[in-house]
Amino acid sequence: MTDQDEERRDQDPTRLCHTCRMPVSALATRCRFCGAKLERPRKSDEVLTVKDLGGERGSTYTPSANVVGALEAFAEEEKAQSSNQTQTGGTRSRIRRIKRTQEESRQKLEEALDELDPSKIDIYAKDILSRKPKESEKKPAGTLDDLGRKLFSAVIFIVAVVFLYFIVTFGWNWLRVGGAVQPAAFQTFPNRAEAMLAEGQPLPDVHREAVRACQVDNSPENSRILSRVRRRLMEQIEAQAYSKPFNMQNITDANRDSSAAATVDFDQSLADLAERMRREAATYKFILTSLNKEAETALFTLNNPYVSEKEQTVSPGELLLDRFLVTSISSRGVALEDTHPKAGRRHLLAKPLTTVLPD
Repeated sequence: MTDQDEERRDQDPTRLCHTCRMPVSALATRCRFCGAKLERPRKSDEVLTVKDLGGERGSTYTPSANVVGALEAFAEEEKAQSSNQTQTGGTRSRIRRIKRTQEESRQKLEEALDELDPSKIDIYAKDILSRKPKESEKKPAGTLDDLGRKLFSAVIFIVAVVFLYFIVTFGWNWLRVGGAVQPAAFQTFPNRAEAMLAEGQPLPDVHREAVRACQVDNSPENSRILSRVRRRLMEQIEAQAYSKPFNMQNITDANRDSSAAATVDFDQSLADLAERMRREAATYKFILTSLNKEAETALFTLNNPYVSEKEQTVSPGELLLDRFLVTSISSRGVALEDTHPKAGRRHLLAKPLTTVLPD
C-alpha cells in the first residue's frame, strides 16, 4: 500500500467496531482488526467529521466510560429480556414490565449520549437506539401445572369417596349387630365322598367328588379319603375287566372308566391301570376268517394295534396271541381258554366272521 493510499484511507470517515472498539472505515463491512462483520451505514446515519466541514483534521473519537457502560447495560437488559421470555409465559403484565425496563434503559443511554457531540456518536450506538423490542413469544402457560393439579384433585376425590364408603359400611354393620364386630365367616366345602360311598352311589362319581374335595382343601383327611376311594375304584375296574363268564361289554366299560379316572386324578397307579385296560380291550380284536375241520386248523385275522402280526393260523393245543389256548376246532367254531392269571381260565368261542363270544 502506497503513502497515497494510506493518506486516503486516513481521510475516510471512520466509525468504531462494535466488537473491539477500534476505528474502521465507515463504509467497511468487516473489521480489519478483529474480523467482525459490520453492517453498512444507512444514509440517514451518515456522520460528517470536522475535516468534512472544513475544519482541521481531528483525531479518532473514543466514547467515554459512561457511553460504554450504558451500551453494556442495555445489552444485558436485552439478554435478560430474552431469558425471561423463554422461561415464563407471555402474560401481558410481564410484557409491560419488560417494555418499561427497556424504556428506562433507553432513557439512561440517551442521557449519557447527550453529553457528547451529536456528530461524534458512532453508527453502532444509533443502531442500538433504533432497535425495537421483540415481542415475546406467546406460550401456553402452566399446561403441566394445570394437569398436575387436576390429577391431584382427582386422586384426593377418589380417596375421599373410598374412605367415606368404608366409614358408612362399618357404621352400618356396627349398628346392625348392636356394636359387636363379628369375625368374617369363611365358606367351607365338605367332602361328601364317604357319604356317597355309604349310599351306594357309583364309584366313578364318588372318585370325582373325592378329587374335588382334595383340590379345594388338600388336608390329610381329604387325601386319606381320596386314596381309599381310588384303591376301591381300581379294584372294581380290574374285577370288571376279568369277570367270569367273559363279557366284552364289561371290558369296554372298564376301559372307559379307567381313562375317565386318569383324566381327573393324576396318580401314576391310575395312569398304569388305564394303559393296561387299553391293551386288554385291544387283545380281543381278532376274527376267525377260515376254518379247516379235516386239517383241524383255523386262520385268525388280528386287529390288535399292539402286535405286528396281522394273521395267525392255529391248531388245537396251540396259543393264539400267546394267551388263548385252542382247546378244539369243530363245526360250531374254535373253542378258546383265557390263560391270563386274573381271568380264571374262562372259556370263549370264536365263530367265523364274528367277534369272540363267551362259551
